[in-house]
Amino acid sequence: MEGKILKQLRELHNMTQKELADKVKVTPKAISFYELNQREPSNELLLSFSKIFNVSTDYLLGRSSNPKLSRKNELDIQKVLKEMQNNFDEGSLQMQLDGEKLDDEVIKYILDNMEDALTIAKIKAKEKFTPKKYKK
Repeated sequence: MEGKILKQLRELHNMTQKELADKVKVTPKAISFYELNQREPSNELLLSFSKIFNVSTDYLLGRSSNPKLSRKNELDIQKVLKEMQNNFDEGSLQMQLDGEKLDDEVIKYILDNMEDALTIAKIKAKEKFTPKKYKK
């Protein structure tokens, strides 16, 4: 687990090490060790941190840059964007703006915004289709 991520989340939620330790039934010193990367939490504890802070375990492990998405979700998004880029490059996806073919800068802008849209869509889909027993 990435200790700095745990510390950032704890501070973001205005929690002390003791408060977090009490929630997960460990000592404040253990929390300190996790934040300093001197110890690794158990899988059960990692899952507890994930639920407390409402983030994915992949995010806690440093595998995902988005706290709400797993590494697989991010890879899926990148795959779609790569396919779109290839379609632009091959000419099978063509767009025009004011009758002119799009230049590389505009295509990059479109793809960047598409990444944001796909990320939001994945997060919303996860929220919508998460069974009630797993929601807070």
